[in-house]
Amino acid sequence: MTLITVISRHLSHLTPIIFEFKKKVDTHIIITDEDKEYKEKTEELYNGIKRLNKKYNLKPKIKIFVIDEDDKSDFNKLFLKLKKIIKSKIYLNINEADTTFTILISAFVFKNKGKIISYDKNDNTYNLISQDKIQNHIIKNNMKIDDYMILLDYKIETKTIATDIIDRKEDILKIGKPKILKKIKNLLIRNAIHSKYEKELKNLKIVKNNKINNSAAGNIFEEYLFWEFYQYDIDDIALNIRIISDIKSKTLITNEFDILMIKDNHIFVVEAKFGSLIYNSTKAKVSNDIIYKADSLLSLFGEDSKTLVVNITKENIFSHNALVRAKSLNIDIYQNTSLDSLYKKVQEHFNIKKRAFLLGGMDLEMAEIENILKKYNQIVFNKNLNWGAKLSSYKNQRKKDYHFYGIELIEDIQPPKNYTKIDHHNEFYKKPSSIEQIAKLLNIKLNRYQKLVALNDKGYIPAMEKFGATKEEIESIRQKDRFYQGVTKEDEKLAKESLKNIEIINNIKIIYALCDKFSAISDRIYPTKDYIIYNDKKIIFYGNIKPLIKIFNNLIKENKAYYGKNFFGIVENVFTKEEIKKIKQKGLQAL
Repeated sequence: MTLITVISRHLSHLTPIIFEFKKKVDTHIIITDEDKEYKEKTEELYNGIKRLNKKYNLKPKIKIFVIDEDDKSDFNKLFLKLKKIIKSKIYLNINEADTTFTILISAFVFKNKGKIISYDKNDNTYNLISQDKIQNHIIKNNMKIDDYMILLDYKIETKTIATDIIDRKEDILKIGKPKILKKIKNLLIRNAIHSKYEKELKNLKIVKNNKINNSAAGNIFEEYLFWEFYQYDIDDIALNIRIISDIKSKTLITNEFDILMIKDNHIFVVEAKFGSLIYNSTKAKVSNDIIYKADSLLSLFGEDSKTLVVNITKENIFSHNALVRAKSLNIDIYQNTSLDSLYKKVQEHFNIKKRAFLLGGMDLEMAEIENILKKYNQIVFNKNLNWGAKLSSYKNQRKKDYHFYGIELIEDIQPPKNYTKIDHHNEFYKKPSSIEQIAKLLNIKLNRYQKLVALNDKGYIPAMEKFGATKEEIESIRQKDRFYQGVTKEDEKLAKESLKNIEIINNIKIIYALCDKFSAISDRIYPTKDYIIYNDKKIIFYGNIKPLIKIFNNLIKENKAYYGKNFFGIVENVFTKEEIKKIKQKGLQAL
């Protein structure tokens, strides 16, 4: 596609569309006015697009056209040039451009059977407008912090992410609560150590060689807040991030942020203050300084960005007028001695909820997902369900303050509006494994063991072999998977017995299972590809299951059947013994 981007006042209104379609663009045309301000913005966006393409190994052609918006002849020349170079379908990325320019360039696009993309920054959606219809779309690829900064041609000098400080998390959460931290701060000022928290202070290297880091309390509080905000349903978050906004300048100005977040292509800033802010100045001056600083930093990210100042102190330094002025600038103030009502303030100001994860049927992947979620301070609900777990098991978890993520749950009831499904079965079988989706959501990388867990769940033993897993690794993964599925020693014994009587029809092995857990049988007959395991409660087909998806499509829609890449199964205890036999015969005829 050919993407035409028209430069306007706010680049942050244009970059989400550029990022959304980055992999589809073969030619990117930037059109700008000859005004100095617009030329500077054009240079920034041009550099940003080049940097983004380099990061994602993309190679579209990029061309810039400068015109005089008040000169009609300039438009005619522009359109002639565009006709010569455009070789693919035209998409116009335009927002807040001059009215005359918008009309003329839109007419050109429609005349050449192109479409206009109109981005709505508030909803993070866009209308795709053609000559005969308008279609609304939700942005599918939201920017992370790095991508956002790259497209604005900013440079991230330093930043801290969750994986950098995960080993400190437990100590930080233990001593970072305001009441505890206040006691510790008072002791640190007197160069004393509270014996109750000496271990944590030493672990965090706040006390080293009997010397105390005087700025420790503020640093602990910032890190504590980071883990609080890491629970929110955001796209990315960084701690102590330093950004250079004017890379070309000889005198580099670094902008520092305590916590920076991004959600649906909107930037949110959290400034953390712990203790008195008065020092030797007046309350009015201090409060104004905080507001002015926050406002100047927000100017880097566009009019939709927001700041929340979290100030833990008894002293009320913000007047009513100061608070009103702050709100008009998208800045809000949370001032309290505790964080008890912070959640409400965050919801109101940033319009974001905390994430809560509802775990599905237990196996090795689900167990490792739970480990990851708890390690990274997420809210987890686990009913210890078996395979075929249903959303109705969590019907009492309807708290509106959370955004729920249901992991591999059959939606037998209507999910709440604040709900996202995570799965890789049935119609989602082409998606990454659930554990990989969780890692992407939390912006973390899986280690080798976790990658093997993902491969095992998604592609069984062949996927692990292709990855290069050792025989010992595969045996260990399969043994652990059976353990978490609830396979007992008795099941293992019955699995061996089940294999003594194998029926073969059309080169397909058919095994009547004496045990409830079929994995104990599957692991023993590997590398057999085409086989059926069944008992009086359920049946699973393994191998080429495409024909079964078609003939049993009604059962899938009714949540009575499920499938993955190489298996198709009937939900346990839904059909009678005779009905399962009929399903087996019908399936065999289709294979």
